[in-house]
Amino acid sequence: MSGNNDFVFLYEQLGVAPGCTHAELRRAYRRRVAELHPDRRGPGADAADAVRLQELTRAYAEATVFHRRHGRLPGAPRHATLRPARLAPQTFAPIAPALPRANLLRRLVFGLLVIAALAWLVWANAATP
Repeated sequence: MSGNNDFVFLYEQLGVAPGCTHAELRRAYRRRVAELHPDRRGPGADAADAVRLQELTRAYAEATVFHRRHGRLPGAPRHATLRPARLAPQTFAPIAPALPRANLLRRLVFGLLVIAALAWLVWANAATP
C-alpha cells in the first residue's frame, strides 16, 4: 500500500472520518493498537494481527508527518488548515523576566547581611567617644 490508499486504510481501521481532528485520530489509533497488540491478546495472537498492527502504525506515522507539514490530516478539506494570526508589532516595553526563587533568596540574604554590617558599624562608632 502506498499514497492515498494508506490513509484510506488508516481511517477504515480506526473508524474515523478523514475530516477528524488529530486528537480524535490519536485516540482512535491508541484504542485500536490496544486491541491488536500481541501482549494484550495473549499467546494465541493471530500473525495477521501483527501485520495489520505494523501497517496501521506506519500509516499513522505518515498521517502525523502530513499533519505536521500541512496543519491538517490527509483527506481533510484545505480550509480546515489553521493559520497563525499575524501579531501587531510590539509597542510597549517587554516585561522583565521574573528572577528565579534561589536568586531572589540569595539577594535577600545578601541585603540583610549588608544592613546588619552597616548597623554594627553605626553602633560601634556611636559607642566610642
